[in-house]
Amino acid sequence: MRPYQRDFARLVALLARLRGRAAVCIEQVDGLPGRYPVWADPPAPQASRPHIQADAVLVLSDLGHLAAHPGPARRWQAWAHQMAQRGLPVTAWLPIGPAWVSGAAASLLRVHCLAGAAVTHALAPARAAAQVGGACRALHPAVGSLLTLAACAIRLEPELLRLLRRLLPALRGEPALEALAWTAQPTVGSAAGSRPLTGPEQAEYRRRFGQLDSGLQVQVLQAMRAVHASQGRSTETLETLVWASHARPEARALAGDAVVAEARQWMQRWLQSSADLSQAVTHSQDFARDLLRRNAHDAQFHQSNDDWLGDTWALSGEAVLPEGLDADQALAARQARQTDQPLGYAQVLLNDGAVWLYGPRAKTPLHGAALLATITARGDIGVQQGPRGRHHAVPMAAERTSLGQLAGGHWPLRLTGLNTVLEIDAQARPAWATRWGHDAWGLFAELDCAGITQRMRYLRPGQFSMGSPEDEAGGYDDERPHHAVTLTQGLWLADTPCTQALWQAVMGDNPSHFKDRPDAAERPVEQVSWEDVQVFLERLKAWLPDGLAPVLPTEAEWEYACRAGSVTDYAWGDAFDPERANAYQEKGGLGETSAVKHYAPNAWGLYDMHGNVWEWCADGRRDYDQRPQTDPRGPEGPQDPRVLRGGSWGSLPARARSAFRYRLHPGERYRLGFRLALRSPSPGPGGPATSPGAKAGGQRPSAAAAEPARPTTGQKKRPRRT
Repeated sequence: MRPYQRDFARLVALLARLRGRAAVCIEQVDGLPGRYPVWADPPAPQASRPHIQADAVLVLSDLGHLAAHPGPARRWQAWAHQMAQRGLPVTAWLPIGPAWVSGAAASLLRVHCLAGAAVTHALAPARAAAQVGGACRALHPAVGSLLTLAACAIRLEPELLRLLRRLLPALRGEPALEALAWTAQPTVGSAAGSRPLTGPEQAEYRRRFGQLDSGLQVQVLQAMRAVHASQGRSTETLETLVWASHARPEARALAGDAVVAEARQWMQRWLQSSADLSQAVTHSQDFARDLLRRNAHDAQFHQSNDDWLGDTWALSGEAVLPEGLDADQALAARQARQTDQPLGYAQVLLNDGAVWLYGPRAKTPLHGAALLATITARGDIGVQQGPRGRHHAVPMAAERTSLGQLAGGHWPLRLTGLNTVLEIDAQARPAWATRWGHDAWGLFAELDCAGITQRMRYLRPGQFSMGSPEDEAGGYDDERPHHAVTLTQGLWLADTPCTQALWQAVMGDNPSHFKDRPDAAERPVEQVSWEDVQVFLERLKAWLPDGLAPVLPTEAEWEYACRAGSVTDYAWGDAFDPERANAYQEKGGLGETSAVKHYAPNAWGLYDMHGNVWEWCADGRRDYDQRPQTDPRGPEGPQDPRVLRGGSWGSLPARARSAFRYRLHPGERYRLGFRLALRSPSPGPGGPATSPGAKAGGQRPSAAAAEPARPTTGQKKRPRRT
């Protein structure tokens, strides 16, 4: 209800002025009747709240109609029944159009639909019931239209959202679109006061904005400048430049070329004032990083403004060069700003099966290659190939130099720079891997069992925060306290839950409930107990070399993999998204398992860490405390219940959260599956003392380069059921 808070406040103030403040009792609830916000004035626990004592009740709410599931609407209907039984008349003012109001709500309450601050006539129950359904579905494309208008905004407050909605006649009569756009995560941010478009969807909505009528584009610019006039020149300037990158030439002419030129001049003056890093370095770098991150996915914006964005990237200190920027200009700008390394630096990249040294003047874009390390030097970089190999110098002025192919090269490769010796070695292919290499998600290897291929992802040792923070909505006591965990061993983890095909190949049978589906082989095996999985792991050893142990991940390793560097409720954000995971949905859900690569993977290339099928862990559930933990394990006695993680197609979305914990006896099978892991007791990938890939820092850092992967064909998505 954030977009309507000011409207509600004005209505309450008007009511108090008309009736007298003493005659009006105002009670604020947190979304549902009987639930009160902790910041309410005065604060009071639910149990101490008195029952409503009044002659009539006015409710300002959506009555749960805009919620993602029917639970809130049912709670409001139950409350309305209670009020009716007490003979208490209730009037509801809703910031939504009649098409959204259910017949049940209109029959229990005297419902009025708001349009801005005006109140329409009371809604007839028959009219409401007749318009639910098709009319509501027809409004969903309009949310995309509103987000298209908001695509260029750096800040998106409720005030701007309303101005933009009123620009299109088709959107003016439906205030519900403001709430739907405000909660359209992960497309928009999750901050309380401003929610601009973020993530990969940002570029698509900005592309759509570029196709709008030029007159409408100018109106959008005027709306942004009007709302953000008090935000300072930085917001106004950046929004103008983003807008100019996507607006039609006719729109830029209508707005006045001087407006865009002035914005460019402001950015150049800001960069000049930031040239001396000894002055206000923190503030300037923070602004530069924020600017880049807010527009990270907009290559067209980068290309249109590379005359000053390259210098902004250099100032920011960000490692990743934004797509669309000229690498030559950006690297030159960064070198000019790094006064503590006056002789320059080079980047060591893995690209097309070879290790390359890219100098500061390299014109080849950085994106598309894997960065192994960055090395600084005094004029030249010393190169030695092999223990007794030839030694030569590569001048820093060189644009790019090939240091050898991974196949047949002389390894290790030693690079000597300024107070740094960098050693790069080509890791040997694991004995069990039929293929391995690097791709967009990192190091992978493929295991072949009786003709079934399972891709494994390497998880580096690392640290993360395990459990739920106190402010995580829906968190349970056994998920707290939030605590630091260090994992000292690398692990190979399957990129999908164990499929029915892999289980059949190893075990010779298939216990799955959904084994009769046409795509059953690609679905996860289910109906397997923890004890069944131990038999599977024992039989799998026949396909593996001695010393490599097939195991289940520990609970800590599982959550580490699920989060993949995230700190939110789900790997993609705090709100559940049915387009990203298979969990129970009262309407529109699959109602059964899905193929293991039906949904996009997380940042580490792991599929179905949220939903689809519960996954067994190796250990039982330990009690959390605030002390940092290293390689923690829960109880592992023969009869100790074992942890299950990830939720399933038949469980509520809240149970698919990264921190949610469940446990069952090792003999239980219902809706249960697992994910294979491989562990080696000796040094090497998957062992206790290795971390394939580049290592940063230290006097003698080392980097490991894997054999490159061949392109793979993505799996075809199975049609969604409705």
